[in-house]
Amino acid sequence: MPVTEKRTQRRDLFTRVKALSAAEKAAKSTAICETLARNEAVRQAELICSFAALDSEPDLSDLVRQFPEKEWAFASFSDAETLCFRIVSDEADLVQGDFGILTPSPECAEAAYADIDLVLTPGVGFDPESGHRLGRGKGHYDRFFDRLSEKVERVGVCFATQLTDVATESHDIAMHTLVTEEGLLEIKTPSEMS
Repeated sequence: MPVTEKRTQRRDLFTRVKALSAAEKAAKSTAICETLARNEAVRQAELICSFAALDSEPDLSDLVRQFPEKEWAFASFSDAETLCFRIVSDEADLVQGDFGILTPSPECAEAAYADIDLVLTPGVGFDPESGHRLGRGKGHYDRFFDRLSEKVERVGVCFATQLTDVATESHDIAMHTLVTEEGLLEIKTPSEMS
């Protein structure tokens, strides 16, 4: 898909999310957290990577509060181009970063790649068939996933209105599972589809 088409698709998806009221987003976020809390991969994970939600993303704060015994790491950057996740012990470790986005304090330790069990992944859109993600166009998550073991569970998290066909490129890395307020979608691998 040409860059201009991806831009148009992102704009359309952002418009869909903006059409949701704050109350709708809160209710949908609660439903997403409930589904994730029942998921065996989440329950088994010891170190979970997550994100502090932007206005266009589901808020997973309830899930974090529900599992205080787990180690939680939140999205950050070790430099301008390298996505990393820093371990936070409580909400006070999240500070206002660029553009008012909550990010872990730079003093928080980076999660070691080998210790990560599961990554809760935001996106502008997700393909419900292939599990591919439409991000914001910088490729940060794809480069991060490329450094992780294939055994690490990749869970795409979005509102159902963000499910759409996503054109893929060779470097795109698919999710294993998608979760919306409507429930959980297991993604079939190409070998399972044939």
